[in-house]
Amino acid sequence: MIGGHRDRFNHVYSVRYDSWSYLPKLPEGHNLAPNVCVNYQDKAIFTFMTDARLNIKVAAMDLQSAERFPMPYDKVMKWALVLPHYFHKIDRFHLKSAITLADGRVAVYARGRPEGIKEQIMTLVLFFRVYSNDEGWSLDFDDYE
Repeated sequence: MIGGHRDRFNHVYSVRYDSWSYLPKLPEGHNLAPNVCVNYQDKAIFTFMTDARLNIKVAAMDLQSAERFPMPYDKVMKWALVLPHYFHKIDRFHLKSAITLADGRVAVYARGRPEGIKEQIMTLVLFFRVYSNDEGWSLDFDDYE
């Protein structure tokens, strides 16, 4: 469960042991809901959200280094991308779902009104390139259709 607690804690449930454990929590400023999550090749989980100013923010949890604890702890997910509204210029913006593509990019399904469209809200697919280095995960906005 991603962000399922008012203190931004993430949880994982073990069917085998019938117990919950804590994972790194969401970064400060990350909405608890609504957000969209995607498992990136079993290496990371990315959470996509928009804030009140329609900035796109993506937090990353590295699955290879994420530790499970029976009690809450202070490790926090890092921001992988903060994309200001003036860059993507999509209004009336709502994220719906996300998937990892075969080419390694992440596609996010959304609704919104791109710049230049007068009234109509349309279905959009946003594409993000994924990068990993010693400092963690990062994403770049690629394009949308």
